[in-house]
Amino acid sequence: MTRQHTVWLGFGIVTAALTAWLLANGTRGAEIANVLALPVAILGAFLAARPTKPATGAGSTATAPSRWFRLIGFLVVLGLVIATAVHLLDRPSLVTSSPLSEATKLLDEGERQRGVGERDAATASYRRIETEYGGHPEPAIRAVVARSLLARATLAAEAGHPDAITMYRRVDDTYRTDPDPGTRTTVAGALLGLGYRLSELGQHEEAMQSFGRAHADYNTDPGAAIRLIAADALRAKGFELRKLNRREDAVATYDQLLAQYRGDPGLHAIVAHASADKGFTVGELRRPVEAIAVLDQVYADYRGYGDADTRNWVARALMNKGLQLGLLKRYPESVATYRQVLSEYGADPNAEMHRTLAKAGVGLGEQQRALGQPAEALTSFEQVITAYFGDTDSETREEVALAHLRKGQALDVLGKRIDARAVYQTVLSEYGNDTNPDIQQTVRETRNELD
Repeated sequence: MTRQHTVWLGFGIVTAALTAWLLANGTRGAEIANVLALPVAILGAFLAARPTKPATGAGSTATAPSRWFRLIGFLVVLGLVIATAVHLLDRPSLVTSSPLSEATKLLDEGERQRGVGERDAATASYRRIETEYGGHPEPAIRAVVARSLLARATLAAEAGHPDAITMYRRVDDTYRTDPDPGTRTTVAGALLGLGYRLSELGQHEEAMQSFGRAHADYNTDPGAAIRLIAADALRAKGFELRKLNRREDAVATYDQLLAQYRGDPGLHAIVAHASADKGFTVGELRRPVEAIAVLDQVYADYRGYGDADTRNWVARALMNKGLQLGLLKRYPESVATYRQVLSEYGADPNAEMHRTLAKAGVGLGEQQRALGQPAEALTSFEQVITAYFGDTDSETREEVALAHLRKGQALDVLGKRIDARAVYQTVLSEYGNDTNPDIQQTVRETRNELD
C-alpha cells in the first residue's frame, strides 16, 4: 500500500467517525457537517480499497491491497450510506428542513388543533410561531407569522377576550405594507375581524371605519379569498351605517357593492345578503313599495342557489316582503307571502333559518289578527312555540316570547281569559329575567295584559 492510500484511508476512517458522532448530535450544524463529510469519507474509503498496479521501478515493494483491506473499505462506505439514510429518514435534514417548513408545520398543527376544539393547544402553537419566527425577514415566513397572529386573534375574539382587538390591529400595523399576496389577504382578514369585534362591542363608528378600510385598500387585489373579504367588508360597512341610523348612506353602500360584485360567481351569497339588507333598509326609510321591488329581485335572482347562506337570505327577503305588504295593509298578500316562506323553507335544517321561520310564523299570525281571524292566528303562534321553544338563539327566543304574548292575546279575543292568563304567566316565568331588550319589552307588554 502506498503512502497516498494510507493517508486517504486514515482520513476516511476519521471522517466516518466524525460523521457518526455528528449523527448522534442532531443539531443543524451537525446536519450540515454530515452532508459535507459524507462524500469525503466515501472518496477516502474508495481510494483505500481501489486496487493498484505494482510499481515497476527498481527496488519497489508496492502491491495491490489485500482482500481484507478491500472489505474494510467496502464496510466503511456501506456504514456511511446506512447511517446517512437513517439520519435522513429519522430527522429533518438539511434538504427538507428550513425555517419556512418548520413554521408551516406549526401553523398546520395549530389549525388541526383548532379544528378539533383544542383551543389552548392551538393558541400555544400560534404563539410559538410568533416567538420563533416573528423577526424573520423572508416574505413567505412573514406570511405564515401573520396568519398565525390572525388565527390567534380570531380565537381570542371567539372567547370574548379583550386582547383580540390588540392582535387584529397588530396584524394591520406590522404587515400592511408587505407585498406578498397571502399576507395582504391576511391583513384584509384582520381588518374584517376587527370590524366584527368592534361591532359586537357596540363601537359601530370604529367598526364601520375598519370595514371601510378592508374594502378600500384591498378591493382591487386579484384572488378569490381577498375579493370575498373586500365584498363582505363593504356589506358589513353598510350594516354598520344602518345601525348608526345613516340609512341613506347604507343604501348607497349597498348599491356600490351591487355595482361592483353582482354577477361574480364566487360572491353570490354576499350579494344576496347585501341585496336583502338593502331591501330591509329601504323599508325602514318608509318606502315599502321600493323595498318590495328590491326584495322581489333578491328572490328572483337567488332562489335557485342551494347553499345555506344564500337560501337563508332569500327566505329573509321573502319574509321581509310579507312585512312590507302588511305595512301597506295588503293583508291577504302578506299572509300569502308568509305562507310561502314557511312552505318553501320550513323543512330547511339550517339553524340560521330558524330565526327566519320563527319571524315568518309570528308575522303570519299578526296578519291573520289584522284580518280578524283570531283562531287562525292562534294556530300560527302555537306552531312557532311548538317548533322553536327552547331554542337558544337570541333572535329566535325573541320571536318565541312574542308568540307566547300574541297567543295569550288571541285567546283573550276568543273569550278564553283563563287560558290567556296561563300563557301570560308562562311568559313571565320563562322570560322575566332575560336581559335581551326586545324580550324585556315583550315582558312589559305581558304584565300590562295581566293588570
